[in-house]
Amino acid sequence: MSRAVFPSSTHHDPQNTRQYSSGSCWILDFLQTWKKLQVSCYGGKYSIHRLFALEQYTKTTSLSRILLIIVGTPMPTVVFVLIQESVPLQDPKMGWRENYGFWIRVALLAFVISFMASDQTRFLIDDVVLSWRQSILLSVCASCTLVICATIVAAHIFFPIPFFAFVMAPIFYPLLIISYRIIVGSSIWRKILQHQDQCIRFATFVFVQVMIAVTYPVYEMLFRFAEGSRYQILVIILLPIIKVAAKNIVLRCMAHMEDMVPEAVIYTVDFFNAIYIATCMQSATSAIAIVAMTITDLSQTIIMLYNLHRRTVVISTKLRVIIGNDHEYDMVAAACFLCRNPDKFEKQFRDDVQVNSCFPHILSSEHKSLLEKITQIQSKYHVELNTTVSVSGPHSSNVPRARASNVCSFSVRNGVLDIHQIVPESSFPVSVQSTPSLIKCRLRRNPRSAKRITVLRETLEVLFSIECLVVTTYLEAAIPFFYSAYIVTMTYLPNARYHSEMNNITSDNVGSKVLNLILFGLLQLFSCVLLVAMIKRNCGMKAWFHLAFVQDVQMSLIQGKLLAWVVLTLCFRVVHFGTSWC
Repeated sequence: MSRAVFPSSTHHDPQNTRQYSSGSCWILDFLQTWKKLQVSCYGGKYSIHRLFALEQYTKTTSLSRILLIIVGTPMPTVVFVLIQESVPLQDPKMGWRENYGFWIRVALLAFVISFMASDQTRFLIDDVVLSWRQSILLSVCASCTLVICATIVAAHIFFPIPFFAFVMAPIFYPLLIISYRIIVGSSIWRKILQHQDQCIRFATFVFVQVMIAVTYPVYEMLFRFAEGSRYQILVIILLPIIKVAAKNIVLRCMAHMEDMVPEAVIYTVDFFNAIYIATCMQSATSAIAIVAMTITDLSQTIIMLYNLHRRTVVISTKLRVIIGNDHEYDMVAAACFLCRNPDKFEKQFRDDVQVNSCFPHILSSEHKSLLEKITQIQSKYHVELNTTVSVSGPHSSNVPRARASNVCSFSVRNGVLDIHQIVPESSFPVSVQSTPSLIKCRLRRNPRSAKRITVLRETLEVLFSIECLVVTTYLEAAIPFFYSAYIVTMTYLPNARYHSEMNNITSDNVGSKVLNLILFGLLQLFSCVLLVAMIKRNCGMKAWFHLAFVQDVQMSLIQGKLLAWVVLTLCFRVVHFGTSWC
């Protein structure tokens, strides 16, 4: 088979070889490429810091708190939406003065987006110290100034303001920055400006979030336009492509902060994907469209479950061999066992293992001391490795000793240990620069160590993938039920006549309108149960503890995104926010 792929190395006819290769391998190549594009499979991994935090959380948190976190995570958003929809909207034809309900909604929208953006700065930019009181005050300031500016536009130009969210965004974000500068003060502001690279990354991340929030409403318009036509299936297939593309864009923005990637990607891209699948499925009138959306979404879930099953079986077998079968197997405990034994940990390939986390996890004194010891071991390893490279080889005398003694420098930024090589590669002969070959030579001398070298790294990668899939399946299973409850509730509220998603839906036919969505939610719930069972069987872990860990530890980030994205999504569907220039 390998010769068929490389025709130049065989005596086969090139024409037939190309036909054979293209005919038999393009599907496998496509699946492999699609897999690599998934965030859970791109090679991300836990830091040891986050590993210890997960172990500590699973050991010290009660089951009642776990259930409260899992069930309660969407509740603040649900309550907020009910309060918002309880404020009556007035007819837009009455003018901007009479539409106090609309201006209250604008203030709420600006408040939640300001709160989300300001809270993200605490984790993405160094030296940001922002209390809850400051965040609330900042958000109130930004929302009030936006309402003032919007009323000026409405009074002197037109009302409703066409495409309100898009038109007012260039005004809103400068107001938010000014409010931020006033609230945090000059000293912290100067410190923030010193981290220009982080500020640029943060601004890029916010811009990407805005673009994603805009992309999905455009897709909904395209879906409604193509429904019932011959292009309907193509539009449905387009949705997972948009999802994968958006995930990889967010990933590029957050790749330097790997422990925060799952939360940033899933509660932005996967949320919008799930909410717009629910929207399109609820509004679809064609059975073919509903079946196609269901198959497209669930097939992706099945493929990811199968890939995770294969990976967990392989790594669990390796871990059981290393730690023995004397006690009940648990992947997190097994990985921590390796880290608690310096003799075993020193045999791991530390170049691919991140020690410190970019997220400020709170650890016990035992875990802190272990983390410090591992950091020292890793630092010593890098110094020895670079020293070995600098003095080895037939031309090692050409490398100045002063440079060899100062071959590495260490710095911590965002809680991550960065290792910078000071000696330029050009100062070494070719034979001396081949660091990977030296490492491989060491591995060949000790095959048993080579087998263990990747075990910790692979385990951290699997834990990263498990977190991605657990949080994603939870979100995809919960949203259909909450969206169905929202549609049913809206039929009893007077504001329903101003919502585009409530067209042709009444209290009499709402049951039939949400039935398909509820069935889809049950299928998603079943896939979630399969994932939990597989993780328990293959890894010995309780998946709901892992899910609660993410939602509890990163609660402010998650709540901020849920509130902002839900309120923004609903605003796109209210006629007061303008659906055209007419």
